[in-house]
Amino acid sequence: GRYLVLSVTGDKLFKKFCDAIGKPELFEKPEYATGPARTERREEINAIAAAWAAKHSIEECLAALGDDVPCCPVYNVADIMRDEQFKARNEIIDVPTEKFGVLKMQNVTPQLSGTPGKVKWAGAALGHFNKEVLCERLGFSEEEYAQLERDGVI
Repeated sequence: GRYLVLSVTGDKLFKKFCDAIGKPELFEKPEYATGPARTERREEINAIAAAWAAKHSIEECLAALGDDVPCCPVYNVADIMRDEQFKARNEIIDVPTEKFGVLKMQNVTPQLSGTPGKVKWAGAALGHFNKEVLCERLGFSEEEYAQLERDGVI
């Protein structure tokens, strides 16, 4: 039920990957000997990686691949909220709203030192800009706008 992303782009990384998943013989196969050959057989290699990963937990996969093979888990929202790096970088912030109280939201990304940016609000209430859009931008008359309100369209 979890996903893992990994990148095995060069010969050295492919060898480390083969060793990490317990299939060093893959590295010796002529059909996987070069980058272009592996690219042609990408689906085969993806299937091998997927079959290996399916037999292990995400923690076991990450431990086996270690720091030698670029990899990481694909986060869901709960993972993001727990991640210490997200917390340390202030990636998730509390933003007040009128209707829902304080919501957790993604901060401005990237956070640049010269122009850091700032989340100013969570957004307007539903329908807040109806009149501006319909009358000022699209040319609806006041009566047409009022009729849309009476009809429950807006």
